[in-house]
Amino acid sequence: MEQVDEQKRLIERIETAEQRMLRLAVRTRCAPLLTLDLTIQQLKTLHVLAQEGALSGHELAKVLGVGAATASGIIDRLVVRGLVQRTKDPHDRRVRRVALTADGQRIVEELASASREYRRRLLARLDLDTLSQLADALEKLHAAAEDEAREQDVAAGP
Repeated sequence: MEQVDEQKRLIERIETAEQRMLRLAVRTRCAPLLTLDLTIQQLKTLHVLAQEGALSGHELAKVLGVGAATASGIIDRLVVRGLVQRTKDPHDRRVRRVALTADGQRIVEELASASREYRRRLLARLDLDTLSQLADALEKLHAAAEDEAREQDVAAGP
């Protein structure tokens, strides 16, 4: 029972620390986002397209968890801004694919770069022992996340 209580206490400490870090990150790292004048859904769309590559409007709507009409509106506004483009699918003339433009890719890369730089500045403040322990812990957490994903894939079935 004591081990379960200690595990619960440590998990709560980690959650509290994560929440505090997130609040600080929002305050310190949101400045670049505010200058973009993009909605959260538009930023999410850019991120998804950067990760997945060109998608159909239907595929994008599914990933975003929105309806086709909502996805179409998001895409329309990003097209007007020159951040995404619609192209014909080479395998199916009925389908239009959505992909990042060079400007859209640049924005995603700038945001990712700013995030990496911020994280590196924070990590540079830690001593070598702490960095080593953190690296070990994150590698173990990643392995646990992979196990969880495999279990969910098996539970979902083919």
